Amino acid sequence: MHKEYTGDIKTLLNQASLENYYTDFVLPEFGMTQQPIWNRHVKTDPDNFIHLFSVNNIQYALAFDDYPSGFSVEKDTSVTPVQLHNGESILHVDSPYDTYRENVTGYFMLFKVINDGAFEHLVDYIEAAYEELQQRWRVESSSFVDMTRDILQLAETASQNHDKSSLYALQNIIEAISAVGVVNNGVELETLEEYTKILLDAEFGYEHFTTHDRERVASEIYGTLSKELQNTITIQKYESGHLGQTVRLVNAMYARIDDGMTEGITATVVFDDEKITYPTDHFINEELKKYFSENNYISRSNVDQHMPDNLGEYRLVAGTVHVRDVFRRELHNITF
Repeated sequence: MHKEYTGDIKTLLNQASLENYYTDFVLPEFGMTQQPIWNRHVKTDPDNFIHLFSVNNIQYALAFDDYPSGFSVEKDTSVTPVQLHNGESILHVDSPYDTYRENVTGYFMLFKVINDGAFEHLVDYIEAAYEELQQRWRVESSSFVDMTRDILQLAETASQNHDKSSLYALQNIIEAISAVGVVNNGVELETLEEYTKILLDAEFGYEHFTTHDRERVASEIYGTLSKELQNTITIQKYESGHLGQTVRLVNAMYARIDDGMTEGITATVVFDDEKITYPTDHFINEELKKYFSENNYISRSNVDQHMPDNLGEYRLVAGTVHVRDVFRRELHNITF
């Protein structure tokens, strides 16, 4: 469904104005006319956001995408899409002269949350996954370095040893690195510089900074450092609970004797419920397809007992039928 926004998008500069825009212009197209209570606004990809709100204690997620290639939560079972007035599910908003503004003009889908607990885990996961992606991008950039823990180690050690010279040296190093445009990966250099100044202040007793200042900056630094680990834990916890259904992977060896020499091949078959696939591009696949079509009693549960004795000129090698259940996502990482 297409709709044109004729207002001045330049006025939509902050979160409050965007929330009013969604409330008055976007949500009514999905039949949402009650005043929403906005909870969170989460960036999930470079061009994707989800805006979370509730109405009558029911959670909803308004998903934005600059192009409808994925709406962050679309495929998850914790939500169900809300249809527009015309029965469609995607709202396309543009403005005169095709002026683009993130979270204003583009594509929207609305989802009703049907499993609150699972949805909260999903939001934490996609937010952490995007932060991890940004972290990798920063690492790959030549203008970024990762030295927070090294500087902290030296600063804390110098402070414990009352080593003013080392603290001065660290402060000069941070200033020099910042001056040439290098950016620290994670904690901002300005924060690290502030922390070294606080430690120096404590050594000289100038009392420019309070104990509260030191605790505040230290908490900010260590909190930022722990966020990376927390994201890893969040991602692993979510993915370990969403590995999906398994498929049955079958491998068997076949051999033939040609001019006194033994030649061998490996047959690979995947049973995914009722579907049979062949992950390797092999000349014996046609023989396998013919065999399974003619013997439709063979299924995932009994294939280990019914691999063909012969494939063309090749004969099954006794004891080589190997069956293993693997996750679908695991299958994609296997090289055959």
